[in-house]
Amino acid sequence: MALGPRIALWGPYDIADYHDLLVPRILERELLARLPLTRVDRYAPLGSERPIALDGGRATLPLGLPTPHRKRQLADRHDLIVVTGDVVHTDDLRHQQFYDRPDLPPSEFFVDGLGDALERRCPVVWSSVGVPLDFAATDAERIGAALARRTHVSVRDQASRERLLAIAASVDTAVVPEVTALAAHAFSPDVLNRRLDYLRALGSFPEDGRPVVVSVDVASEETEAAVKRRFPGAPLVFVDFHPEGGPATAAPRDREVFTLPNAVTVEDLTAVLANAQAIVSMTRAQALAGAFDVPLFLLTGGRLESLAKPAEMGARIDRELDVLAALAEQSWSRRVAGDPAASELLAQVITTWEERYQALRAAYESRGERLLVERLRFAEIVERLEETGGELPAELAERMAELENAVFTAQAAEAEARYKLARLMGGAESDA
Repeated sequence: MALGPRIALWGPYDIADYHDLLVPRILERELLARLPLTRVDRYAPLGSERPIALDGGRATLPLGLPTPHRKRQLADRHDLIVVTGDVVHTDDLRHQQFYDRPDLPPSEFFVDGLGDALERRCPVVWSSVGVPLDFAATDAERIGAALARRTHVSVRDQASRERLLAIAASVDTAVVPEVTALAAHAFSPDVLNRRLDYLRALGSFPEDGRPVVVSVDVASEETEAAVKRRFPGAPLVFVDFHPEGGPATAAPRDREVFTLPNAVTVEDLTAVLANAQAIVSMTRAQALAGAFDVPLFLLTGGRLESLAKPAEMGARIDRELDVLAALAEQSWSRRVAGDPAASELLAQVITTWEERYQALRAAYESRGERLLVERLRFAEIVERLEETGGELPAELAERMAELENAVFTAQAAEAEARYKLARLMGGAESDA
């Protein structure tokens, strides 16, 4: 039995799209911070059956075919399913450009979810999803039924919200920026610095200065000219947010213009964005630019126009994450409460943890007392040494060495006990 909620993330995580691959990493980190005992699994239509270089080897689990058996299997394994990405639509032909599998209809997962009966015990939510297309009249009933089952719905932009409201005006649908706005918390500075050194070694990033990053989907001579007018002398780095892999080599076109290699990872792209002085891209990069406090520009009428950071972006995302964590915990609690065997096992585990906690606390206190005694003895020796004018008899030197070793051992034991106690308490007493 799981000792905490089991959360599944569903999305296009097997497609080379930087934004879509970044979302589950950040969601997993943030949900684990709120629910330390939870388990988070990532699923995509083909998952590990469609490996991509951009994910850096972090392959996802395959959703498989949307059969009743598969959906029941997924409901049994999880307490909450969170759907993300630009996937709320019914046009499976749109998916085929990536999967080339006519027998694979992703919308039967992303839109239809698990169905009425299964979603009563394993809710499906749409979190900061995109609705890229207007719905046809024939889709109204299907989308309406899906919305009625959703425990929670949020979208990433106003256009997506309006498309859902056109189907069901009464649905509570909030606009929430993508969690990519928290990208700065997802990678350590050491990792990003190493990736930047790698890109510099390939000649794909300037040795000095912070460049202007230009997305290849808006790249043109007009864009390049506008950037050079707005940021004279600044190096340019062209970035493809949808790289399909390839040789990990690239050469600068000239001393001021750089292009990243095809074989990059999420960490590489993040390192570039974190070290940019400006980003020129589409509006979807708004949350990402805000993560690193880098201004985002759009090309309008041959000029660069700054796009303002959304108001209260971090607060809105935090509220969204709190909602997801609460829904997962509620669903898990209902599952445990409805299973007498699970409840009994959980009680046994809690009792065992309490016993371990008391034992570790006693060990921690004992080792602390031992350390204090050894320090007092050491202080007595130092005091006697001062009385003799600094001359150290052989017997005293030997005793001093023994006590130094004892103090060191006691300090190590104390640190170990403190660490174990903090882990057991979930960090609650890590500053004790």
